[in-house]
Amino acid sequence: MINKAKALKSLSTLIILTLFVYFMKGCAEPKVVFKEVKVPVACDVKERKKPLKNANVLEYLKEVLVYAEGLEKDLNYCKGKK
Repeated sequence: MINKAKALKSLSTLIILTLFVYFMKGCAEPKVVFKEVKVPVACDVKERKKPLKNANVLEYLKEVLVYAEGLEKDLNYCKGKK
């Protein structure tokens, strides 16, 4: 009877240690993670004046589109694209 209790205790200890090693295995493997990092770039571009809302919707829309196109050109200039 004593041998069975000892064997059961040894088996349960072995199972617990096996599970512990199995779960800790995930902590042991290093993972390389590549992440895109945005780096600020110094650029000499004057700040554009935002269009003001006015009563004429079409005129305002035209001004917003011109403003957006100008911002895009400024951004491409700062990135080095022509």
